[in-house]
Amino acid sequence: MEAGESDQQALARELAEELDAVVRVESPVGETTHAYPELTIHLLAYWCSGFGEPVALEHAELRWVDAEEARGLNWAPADRPLVAKVARVLGGLRAEQT
Repeated sequence: MEAGESDQQALARELAEELDAVVRVESPVGETTHAYPELTIHLLAYWCSGFGEPVALEHAELRWVDAEEARGLNWAPADRPLVAKVARVLGGLRAEQT
């Protein structure tokens, strides 16, 4: 985060810088804190809309995955609790749609 930036503003800026995505940051999904040996990370997750098709400006690979595939990917330890929560919610949304 940059000085004077809210969590939501920082997320929108980072998505624009790294994925060329202009989004509307909406409601919070959750948060988690993870202690690595060298640092502690506090992560916040938000639902976003208006994403469009991201462009890999700073990443080697991008792909859309469904909830089941997301569960099977090799996530960093700090990411795992939030990925699990998002996958549960998305899995539940999919069940409601059928």
